[in-house]
Amino acid sequence: IPGLWEVFIQDRLFYVDDSVEHVLSGSIIDVLSQKNLTQESLRRYARDNWSKWPFQDAVKQVFGKGERQVIVFSDANCGYCRKMERVFEEAGNLTVYTFIAPMIRGEQNNREIVCSKDPSRAWHDWMARGIAPQPAPDGCDASVLQRNLALTGRLNITGAPTFFFPTGDRLTGAVPVEQFEAILAEQRPKS
Repeated sequence: IPGLWEVFIQDRLFYVDDSVEHVLSGSIIDVLSQKNLTQESLRRYARDNWSKWPFQDAVKQVFGKGERQVIVFSDANCGYCRKMERVFEEAGNLTVYTFIAPMIRGEQNNREIVCSKDPSRAWHDWMARGIAPQPAPDGCDASVLQRNLALTGRLNITGAPTFFFPTGDRLTGAVPVEQFEAILAEQRPKS
């Protein structure tokens, strides 16, 4: 759009005019094609920045071969997130990067999981099997929870679970395995 520029600030998209006197926030829709241009830009930005995620702050789980990937923002106190853990198992052939953030009822359970010797196993045991994590050891550094919580703010994540896919697509909320498989199938590169 002549005279309108896209500007990304902390992973959020804004529009400014040539003089940078006005800032717009929200979706721009192409009336003729009925495409949401803002969503297309956000998708492209997320796809191009997939490798820049702070994966070191995520709990990584591999189901089967792990050839497909998804990022999920989750909370150990989230019932919908717990349902998705079973969906991941059923879907298989999936690598899940879980950014644990205390979005619901504080740090309890989240802290115990990130402070465990094997956070991936502790997460899966708690979320899929209901096996409570061991108490966190004294002096445990659980600062990852605050970093992940700050990331939810930057990305405007308001609910759990929230998913990000390598194509840049985003989804909030639990879905049945059939729907999750359909979303993953859409993620395959088009030939």
